[in-house]
Amino acid sequence: MTSPVIDVDRKEVKRTGKLTVSRKRAAVDQGYYEDEFVHPFGITYNQTPLMSLTYVVRVFSARMLSDLFIESFNGQPVQFVNLGGGLDTLCFYLLKKHPNVTCYDTDLESQMKLKCELMSDHKIFTDLIPDLRLEDGLYTSRRYKMLPLDLSRTEDFQRLLDAGLSKDLPTLFVAECVFMYIDPDVLNEVGKDCYYSKTLVQRYKEHSLKLSSFQRYRTLEDNIQRYKDLGWERVSATRNTTFWNLLPESERKRVLSIKPFNEFEGLGLHYGYGMWCVASNNCDHPAMYRSIFTDTLDTNIESEVYLKDIDYYLKTTSPSFNKEFYDKFFSELWVNVVN
Repeated sequence: MTSPVIDVDRKEVKRTGKLTVSRKRAAVDQGYYEDEFVHPFGITYNQTPLMSLTYVVRVFSARMLSDLFIESFNGQPVQFVNLGGGLDTLCFYLLKKHPNVTCYDTDLESQMKLKCELMSDHKIFTDLIPDLRLEDGLYTSRRYKMLPLDLSRTEDFQRLLDAGLSKDLPTLFVAECVFMYIDPDVLNEVGKDCYYSKTLVQRYKEHSLKLSSFQRYRTLEDNIQRYKDLGWERVSATRNTTFWNLLPESERKRVLSIKPFNEFEGLGLHYGYGMWCVASNNCDHPAMYRSIFTDTLDTNIESEVYLKDIDYYLKTTSPSFNKEFYDKFFSELWVNVVN
């Protein structure tokens, strides 16, 4: 029996991928962080500091979690699967840094073919992956494989096994801002009094996108319990403020000084809505838990660029609520990007 189709406009889902990679390219072009692989995939524009700072933490957190996982196996073969990665460049970053990793890049077939088209004729990819070749319209190689995969169709995951994914090797699955589009078994209406979540859901709805998972799993505890109920042995979660504070203080000061930015406290509220949840079976990751998921993080709470962990679920009557900051964020949420 096949799985039901997700209740969203696939054109809009793909457009968010183009928009995201273009935001990342804009941040790179403005000097917020480095990514040598991003330019073929996105366009650039005069992005605001708020959006660029958003992607500083988003990229740093994904890289840090992936690096810690791969490095914990001391050079043994490791597999990395980017679920719904679209035009993301994380696989290329990992392939260059870790010779022991094999990467599986997955998304809707049309999105993967677009990625192939944008990669073609760019020597940077064949330099990184000398045995890169087209097979059934998608790129593949010994260490990098593109696969069409619809996350709403569980039978599609068989394609990973058919492409060589081993059940016996340590494997990291990353789904960055992807599961929120997939309907849970039961939908609960949550966050009705939360300006951020209510407005975020409405803005995505205007673009035919339904944030089902986001509406149901609102807190860190909700997300932890979700994976425990599914049988995962160890589950931890933390907000994006953690990753901001894990950046070297000199780097935080550097990115804050690139362009005038006087909304530092608001940035703490904004990072509070994003979180990373890590679930594992048959595998303990002391470096990951010691570095990230601990009550004794090695961060300087007295630093002027330290951000407090503020729950985004704030009513408009809360003293910490900043409507002007949120309204500015939502006004910049969607920009015109050529498909």
